[in-house]
Amino acid sequence: IANQQQVLAEQNAELAAKQANLALQNIQFVVTDVDTKLKQQPGSSEIRISIMEALSKKWDELDIAMTGGVRGKAIPTLMAVRHQIALAFAQLDRVKEADQEFTKLEKSGRERIVIKEGTDASRLNLAKILMTSSSIQRQTGNVKGAEQKLLEARDIVRDVVKNPKPEEIPTDLNHVQQVLSATNQNLGTEYLRQGRITDTDFVFGEAVEANQAVLKNIESQPGFAELEASKQEEQTSELKSAIDKGVIGLAYVLMRLGKTEEAIVKYDIAIASRRSELEKHPSVIRLKPELAGQLSLYGKSLLWLDKLDAAEPILNEGVKLSNEAYQADSEKSDLKRALALSYYNMGSLRDLQGRKDEALGYFERSRGLRADLVKASPDDKNGSKLMKSEARVGNTKVAKEMSDKLGAATTINPEVHLERACALSQLAQNAEGDEKVAVLGDALTALERSVAEGYLDPFRISKDLDLKPLHAEARFVTLLQKLKVQSQEVKK
Repeated sequence: IANQQQVLAEQNAELAAKQANLALQNIQFVVTDVDTKLKQQPGSSEIRISIMEALSKKWDELDIAMTGGVRGKAIPTLMAVRHQIALAFAQLDRVKEADQEFTKLEKSGRERIVIKEGTDASRLNLAKILMTSSSIQRQTGNVKGAEQKLLEARDIVRDVVKNPKPEEIPTDLNHVQQVLSATNQNLGTEYLRQGRITDTDFVFGEAVEANQAVLKNIESQPGFAELEASKQEEQTSELKSAIDKGVIGLAYVLMRLGKTEEAIVKYDIAIASRRSELEKHPSVIRLKPELAGQLSLYGKSLLWLDKLDAAEPILNEGVKLSNEAYQADSEKSDLKRALALSYYNMGSLRDLQGRKDEALGYFERSRGLRADLVKASPDDKNGSKLMKSEARVGNTKVAKEMSDKLGAATTINPEVHLERACALSQLAQNAEGDEKVAVLGDALTALERSVAEGYLDPFRISKDLDLKPLHAEARFVTLLQKLKVQSQEVKK
């Protein structure tokens, strides 16, 4: 009798676990369907936020309530919905909430590795969570934390390559290489900020080579050549985007190393590839903002190289595409941020050309969009960008107050202090006499703090157009020389 009751209890527990998991999967389907539809509706941000806040609270309760075998079976679905909540908050520019969700998600990811005994899928899942979470960490001002997450993610993926532990279905090695490439690209961006050009060149190069190898593997698979063009693109489109992104990164490195012509060739190759993809697939939503973003990077590089005539058509195209993408979905914070940057870059170009009224118009448009972003999410990243636009349009009091507030923070955040230096140096152009001397001094102090906290990129500091008013200052010259020496030591 006791044995029969034990068997019955185990059967009931198994049934309960299956029913709970099925219920969660149904919820996941509904959440995905509703949020996808809301994203497509203009003016739905507040509704989405309300839904995600309520869902997050309920998911916290479920997370605590589920134990044992039920939890073991349900954890992938729990994580899938949690990941959707985190991404939705990130898209809505609710950085604090997104960071909290990713923290919970990481905890579940580590638990899943234990439950699954370190399978490839469980480890790769955590690596992808860490990679996405790193960008949120950077937005919160935790620069060191962002890099640490990327390094951990890369170590995890490398361990999957070295010590595979597949489940019933063999692990897709192409997918593993793509995750490793994405991690390397993000790490390269971090290394650039630290002035580690050799490391940047290595990880960007490794990322591009790995993605090119994966593309070759996919295209050489039996039957691929016979597929319709649309099906081929379906399998390779995102991979091609990643390759072009890596090529853009390598172009930037070449420019940093003084290999200007080689850099421009690579920029042109990547941009031409993105234009071709957009022409072939105009209905694919992500392609337009992707191309706009890469045009913005290329245009800024040309400005830094003082190639104003070459920069103008590139930046104009970037503004046009950014504006089209934004008008199609004006609620999306990343599209608003990209358009603000495009306007800012055009303002910088017009300023260099001496077309001051046009420059002011572009800076004002940038300021308006950035003010909206700060209103939605008053984090340091949004605040520092708005501060620069306020300085460019001559709102001295507002920009100075924002700089003082950001400067009072004790969190280590070198990029914020670099942005403060940019804004203050622009304010100095509108000041005179002792006031100008004082503002220049504040700008130099902010720049020195940025370097002290870890921003070690001499090229960016020497080329950034916002810092031009500092170039004649002895403290700037000394600081830049010191950074160049350090950069040479890192290369060695």
